[in-house]
Amino acid sequence: MSRQRPTQNRMNAGRRPPSPGRRPPAMGRPPVRRPKGKAPFKKKMRSYYYSKSEDDFEEEYMRKALLRSILCTVVLTGFSVLLFFLRFQPPLLPKMFAIELSAIPEIFAAIAYGPIAGVLICLLKCAIHALVMPDYIVTDASAFVVEAVFVAFVGIFYSLRVFPINPRPDRTVGPYFRETTILLGGFLGLFVALPTHFLMTNYFLFPMFEKLYASADVTPQAIIKNYNVSLLAIRAHLPDTFGSLVPIVKEVWQGIVFVNLPVMAFKLLLITVLTALIYPFVSPFLHYRPAVIEPEEDLEEKINA
Repeated sequence: MSRQRPTQNRMNAGRRPPSPGRRPPAMGRPPVRRPKGKAPFKKKMRSYYYSKSEDDFEEEYMRKALLRSILCTVVLTGFSVLLFFLRFQPPLLPKMFAIELSAIPEIFAAIAYGPIAGVLICLLKCAIHALVMPDYIVTDASAFVVEAVFVAFVGIFYSLRVFPINPRPDRTVGPYFRETTILLGGFLGLFVALPTHFLMTNYFLFPMFEKLYASADVTPQAIIKNYNVSLLAIRAHLPDTFGSLVPIVKEVWQGIVFVNLPVMAFKLLLITVLTALIYPFVSPFLHYRPAVIEPEEDLEEKINA
């Protein structure tokens, strides 16, 4: 006589019927009974948050914020070096007036971590470029001074305006306050960076070129000739009304004023506008913001729920 296979009704005989909303136990498997009370991981989470003092939280916050600052500074340095090699040539101008946007990561660091961080990235960028291309060491030194002055000014202006030392009680911040602060700081930074660029080019860059490349006929007359060639090319592409406004230079400093300074002003304004547009999207990745810890009463209610 064959044995009869037990059915579901026979196996569940004598058991309590499942409560509404609860899945019935599988055939041949006893129901899992969980112990009543709080879940172990919730107890652990509660003890983790509320067994620490304020000093422990502050120490942990400072450690993680410092680690985030160091890592982001390294990443921004890499982007700055990459952008320093990616240059575009303005039309009708010599190769020496190529524009690069490597100051954008430097301003990010100056705004997020202070002016010293931005200047440090600028220094590392110019040092790496000088090691890779030693022929441009004089140009890199001049570019470092000009960009360091501009980046430091923007960082200091942003810090003083966004985080004032003695804020007014009725001080209100608009929705685009940070973006307008970056734009205003970059515009005011032109009045510091352009005189610095003129001094570095007239009294450091060109005299060093004359000493280092004397055999290549780098003389003031050759520099003035290159300036006039560029200015005549610009005049040829303008209508007669505006073409007459383009001068012919007779001194090196005049060429710096009419060629170098407009190109540098366009470059810094472009960098400022791009920084103001991109920074709101980059800011969450630059700052360490710990998770908001709920009060003990609210957490107790969620655990018991």
